Amino acid sequence: MRDFLEGVRRVTVVGAGKSGTASALFLKLRLGLEVLVSEASASVDGANLASLEEAGVAFEVGGHSERAFSCDLMVLSSSVSPSSAAVREAERRGVPLVGELELAWRLLPPVRRLYCVTGTNGKSTTTALIGHLLKPMGEVFVGGNFGNPAINACAGDYDFVVWEVSSYQLHWADSFAPDVGVLTNVEPDHLDWHGSFEAYLEAKLKLIRISREWALYPVELAHRVGSSVRARRAVLLRSEGGVSLDAEGSILWADEEVLLRREGEVLELFRRGELPLLGLHNLENASYACAAVALAEGVPGGFGESLRSFKPLPHRTEEVSTFRGVRFVDDSKGTNVAAAVAALRSIEGRKVVILGGRGKGEDYSPLASAVKRWARGAILIGEEARPISEALLREGFSSFRLARDMDEAVELAFSMAEPGDVVLLSPACASFDMFKNYAHRGQAFREAVRRLIEAHGL
Repeated sequence: MRDFLEGVRRVTVVGAGKSGTASALFLKLRLGLEVLVSEASASVDGANLASLEEAGVAFEVGGHSERAFSCDLMVLSSSVSPSSAAVREAERRGVPLVGELELAWRLLPPVRRLYCVTGTNGKSTTTALIGHLLKPMGEVFVGGNFGNPAINACAGDYDFVVWEVSSYQLHWADSFAPDVGVLTNVEPDHLDWHGSFEAYLEAKLKLIRISREWALYPVELAHRVGSSVRARRAVLLRSEGGVSLDAEGSILWADEEVLLRREGEVLELFRRGELPLLGLHNLENASYACAAVALAEGVPGGFGESLRSFKPLPHRTEEVSTFRGVRFVDDSKGTNVAAAVAALRSIEGRKVVILGGRGKGEDYSPLASAVKRWARGAILIGEEARPISEALLREGFSSFRLARDMDEAVELAFSMAEPGDVVLLSPACASFDMFKNYAHRGQAFREAVRRLIEAHGL
């Protein structure tokens, strides 16, 4: 599909983040095009700029110059909003626009199958699980919206490509059509970018509607998916529940087994005890991953052994340590209310939960209800400490404390916990008020736990 670049000599890539930098390097080094990276922000990762400079890619930061629009094609990094100044000016001038996911799709060499995963929560783990399950079958590229940028799949020789895709990327997708699409769930998130929950939901549903072979999604969204799907469909039912659906496959949870029903037969995908991940939400992620591979590749189930060898992704309900009967769990990736509620609901034991950070304009009422039901106490940090505390008080929950930093938060949480409890970092907020990103926050939690153990002695 590289013919769409015919006549293209000069390209502007908007955004100097990880994916924008990768796109620029591919276009310059692999295709020999003249590339300018234009970044609106004055704050840019120095390593990215160093990579561009070393490759001879021109760049500008702190705004978009006239030169940025003197191009034959403008590539938009995933976070670039339709209402951004760069997009509005490019549209006014008639500059062709392409999203970075669409670019990678068009440049991707032939592969046996392209899997894509989206969802408010769980998409990274599901993506990684699919890649893990496919490894015995051939060369696999895993990346996209997390880890390795999607464009880098175009530089290798792969049998399978597995991309995590975001709602931002899907918004800019045009001809993009993966073989298998998985939608894990949809909860309010990124509403500032999309403008409304309805627009966000439609961006997520787009993956289901454009997938070519199989589309997997939760039964709760069946009425929204409707009949506008060209792929065969499989839904996560969890239990029989008397639901009748016009779908070719369904995923069911028995007492211990996770089952896939397709074309009149029932396959055992795996047993719950074979999954090395905490929480019911991870049971959902593994169910989607195993079902997707079983359906697309014709595998007759039996993924238990493969699941046992899967290494969990960091900062996603990851157990850090146990000290004096108290477990410490890092779920720093829980950056919205739905993710935090899922962690509180699904991790066994009473919790002392660390909440707060930079808000996303969400309603904290469901979070407060979950804290009251499943937590012994809460420690609040960051800019959203006050709004969260107000929501907790409205729910009649007053067992919370405020902390100035992560060390104090961990110390206070441990003092509230009892043997058998879990100190859970699942903030329900972004991290940018106190940390560089969710990984930095998770690492700060781990280090605070280590210092706590050292201070109190083994």
